[in-house]
Amino acid sequence: MTQIRKATLFAWANPLKAAPILDHTWVTNYEIPPIHDNPPPPPKGDDYWWCWGIYHAVGSGGTHHQPYGAIGNGSANLEITRNVVTPNDQAAHGTIAYYGVDGVCHQLANQTLYTTGDRDHEPLRVSDARGYHLSTFFYKNYGLQQTAWKETVAKYAPEIRVPDDDFSAILNTLIAPSPEQLIKIEAVRLTAHTSLQAIRENITKKSPEKIHIEIAAALAVALAEMHHILGKSDFEKLFPPFDMIINGAWVDFNMVALCMNRSLDE
Repeated sequence: MTQIRKATLFAWANPLKAAPILDHTWVTNYEIPPIHDNPPPPPKGDDYWWCWGIYHAVGSGGTHHQPYGAIGNGSANLEITRNVVTPNDQAAHGTIAYYGVDGVCHQLANQTLYTTGDRDHEPLRVSDARGYHLSTFFYKNYGLQQTAWKETVAKYAPEIRVPDDDFSAILNTLIAPSPEQLIKIEAVRLTAHTSLQAIRENITKKSPEKIHIEIAAALAVALAEMHHILGKSDFEKLFPPFDMIINGAWVDFNMVALCMNRSLDE
């Protein structure tokens, strides 16, 4: 990897308005404080990666309740990061072109952070954000557009160790399911990924409202099956309480609409 400019990237989290038990995540190349009341303009050299969300000057999320919602930082190649995901652009998306279908903010934040890794160390990920287990269940670490993401990694920094999927390790650490449960869980995940891909294939033919309903329905089917497989106790070791996530409100309709409107303009 060509070392052009090294900088520290900082990851942040803040509770979702529609689902406060879960966190939105974003990335900056500056530490808080100072606090920018408005998005920092590019000429200042302060980069803000929106990661499919609204602007937050500070956060209050994360599992460890760090000041300002800090959930990690690491040294990164800033020029490559800017090429992978454009900073200071709310519609910048890496390979998460369709929010809620390809991934959500956690996957886009992970893409932004991927040059914090090297051949000996895995990149920083937003695993301390609340709801990370939920998002990786559906979207893996870096989203469901695996071919496009692997091409991005190969283009910019092929030597970086980029683990594709944290969910299996999370599952075995928290629950240690039986072999029979594992087979069923993998089948549920595969069906969910297939359903999301089917939504993507027809996404330009439908309204944001319709797409949001379809996303929520696909997620709900999978969550209901997971609740049945694991039971209430184990389900809540892994995910937030069932009744708090089953309606799909944690997938932000405004971001579904934003990404669909952006795709029509390109």
